[in-house]
Amino acid sequence: MAVTDNFSNRGTSVKVVKDSALSNTVVTNILAATGTIKILRLINGHATTVNYFKAYDNTAPVSGTTEPDIIIPVAGTDSIPSQIVYAVNGFTFSSGASIIGSATAGKANTAAVATSLTADIISG
Repeated sequence: MAVTDNFSNRGTSVKVVKDSALSNTVVTNILAATGTIKILRLINGHATTVNYFKAYDNTAPVSGTTEPDIIIPVAGTDSIPSQIVYAVNGFTFSSGASIIGSATAGKANTAAVATSLTADIISG
């Protein structure tokens, strides 16, 4: 978990957040408010294993118990170096956004990612 706010409040509502070590520990309230995620760039650090990016409309989700609002499978880097998800209308988080990386699909979070995921998040 290494969240950095790379760009915010520079005369625009756009915010860029990067987590270069997303693991199976929940990173809470990444937008520091309600907001809409417009673009995601996801990089799976493992060559062949699919890992999962999960996002919650919740500032304090419980890993493995709280149902994720978004689950995106992220292919290993041998298949696709990075994945870009562009949401035309965005993913709106009315309670605040929290994220996690997991090697387990669905709500479960029984396995940590083999190698960290990187998530670049653009909201506005």
